[in-house]
Amino acid sequence: MWSSTFAKKVSTGPPRPELLLYLLRRRLSRSRYLHSLRVARLAVRLARRYGVDPDRAWVAGLMHDLARELSPEEASFWISRLPPEEREKDPVLLHGPVASLMLKEKGIGDPEVWEAVSLHTTGAPGMGLLALVVYVADHAEPGRSCRGAEAARNVAFRDLRRAALLLMEESLRYLESRGQPVHPGGREALLWLETWPGPVGSTSRGR
Repeated sequence: MWSSTFAKKVSTGPPRPELLLYLLRRRLSRSRYLHSLRVARLAVRLARRYGVDPDRAWVAGLMHDLARELSPEEASFWISRLPPEEREKDPVLLHGPVASLMLKEKGIGDPEVWEAVSLHTTGAPGMGLLALVVYVADHAEPGRSCRGAEAARNVAFRDLRRAALLLMEESLRYLESRGQPVHPGGREALLWLETWPGPVGSTSRGR
């Protein structure tokens, strides 16, 4: 369920940056498109700081919300193709796994990019450094004004783990204060980060 124009353009090899931007402009509202640009820019800066490939960070940061504004019909189509255990998530959290699947099927990115896109809403125990970079970039980009985002921005370039912890703790507090369910993956990611195996920037993933 890609546009025929875009599908034809990417079928001959990895898409150029302008093609990814073209795709996002067609699929996202202006505000979410601008959010995606800010996430990509911050992800690149964090990637350079922590020894992560900035090109992968740009693609994952840019495309993380690719599925955020799908029509109900498109969303149902892609959700039906997710593994059964993924479909059990709260529907609002499925845009990450769906976007990851969309990118994978068109050969955009690689397993690290797909993981980062898939996990950007909740995180997960053992998530890779690229996924952690994108998680922090998404929740702390300059357009975010909540208390947790500001605190995370203040420490992100000194301690990525601490920035992610601040964001996850704030997210859990927000959901619990409103009586909303907390995805188990979010709690597990928080517990994992509290016992991070080694310094930020290590390739150890605690698995």
